[in-house]
Amino acid sequence: MGHLSGSHYGWPGNQPVHQAGQKVTVNYVGRFIGATNESQVFDASNTNRTDCGCFSFINGSTGVIPGWSQATVEMRKGDRKLIIIPSYLAYGMGTSGSIPANTPLLFDIEILNVE
Repeated sequence: MGHLSGSHYGWPGNQPVHQAGQKVTVNYVGRFIGATNESQVFDASNTNRTDCGCFSFINGSTGVIPGWSQATVEMRKGDRKLIIIPSYLAYGMGTSGSIPANTPLLFDIEILNVE
């Protein structure tokens, strides 16, 4: 009988941890976690009008909030995590669309690909 190995199945634990500077493609849902708007979705990759319903960025770039770069650099292709991002690693004292200033955020992020 053959040896079963996770590498044959593409399990996340067998994928290399991606590094800053690599292109990361994710599916995500962003929710508020405040008392007045608990669990309200403010953004999701499946609504961004891309063919894949996903979002790509270069980790460590200015194209994403600092909390995303810090959290995703430790993830692997296939990983899915809930990430709480404090306001100072999100939009801080500024606002962005429907996101008020000083708002902590909750993201459900799945790493689809790393290049």
